Amino acid sequence: MNRHKLQVLLVASALGLGLVSALAQQPGMRPPMMGGGMVAPGEVGLIERMADRLKLTDDQRQKIRGLTESARPDMEAIRDQQRQNMESLRKTRPDNPAYQSRVAEVSRNAGELTARAISNGAQLYLQVWTVLTPEQRTQLESLAAEMRGRMEERMKQRRERRKDG
Repeated sequence: MNRHKLQVLLVASALGLGLVSALAQQPGMRPPMMGGGMVAPGEVGLIERMADRLKLTDDQRQKIRGLTESARPDMEAIRDQQRQNMESLRKTRPDNPAYQSRVAEVSRNAGELTARAISNGAQLYLQVWTVLTPEQRTQLESLAAEMRGRMEERMKQRRERRKDG
């Protein structure tokens, strides 16, 4: 897969996963991250503001919530399996004769789970995409580009701090 297609797929998945996490939540609750922690303050608001910036109608919001609700059980199952996978590795000591095979098994499982999460996120993104108007799609692409730019800048700053530190 070429780099551009991979980037598009990853962005689509990230947005899809973000929509699953944020739009499918009960009011006032924060979505769990894939790793089981809590989302940083403001991330839920970011998705909600994005919905507001896209000027989603009530009907669009309802359709997107329905899509995210239907995708949620599998996403939660993937997250739970990822957690169990890592716990399995943590419980295995390096001096255990089965350690290397456990590492290989956990690595294989992690790849399969990540592939499922990316695929499901991309599918959800596609479904959400069909709910949007052409103008909203254009604006979503612009917002995603802004987010990528900010993320790249933060990553650059972190690399520079590590290099200087």
